[in-house]
Amino acid sequence: MIYILSLTFFILQLLDWYTTHTILKNGGYEQNPLMAILFKYLDINVVMCMKSIILPLLGYVIGLEYPLLLVALIVIYLFVVIHNWKSI
Repeated sequence: MIYILSLTFFILQLLDWYTTHTILKNGGYEQNPLMAILFKYLDINVVMCMKSIILPLLGYVIGLEYPLLLVALIVIYLFVVIHNWKSI
C-alpha cells in the first residue's frame, strides 16, 4: 500500500512540474512565495526536479509511520495539480 501511495505522490509531483512549467512559459506566475523565490535564483527545471525527487522520498518515509499524513499530502497536491490544470 505504501508503494502505491508513494508512486501516486511521485506522479503528482511530475504533473505539478509539467503544469507549473507550462503556466510560467505562457506568461503566468508562481503563486507559492517560496517557490517564486527559488525560481528567481535557480532554473525552474532544476528546482522542480529536486522537488520531484525529494518530496516523494520524504513522503515515503513519512508514510511508513503515518500513512494518513501521506494521504493528506496526496490530496493537497491533487488540488494543486487540478488548480494548475485549470489555469493552463
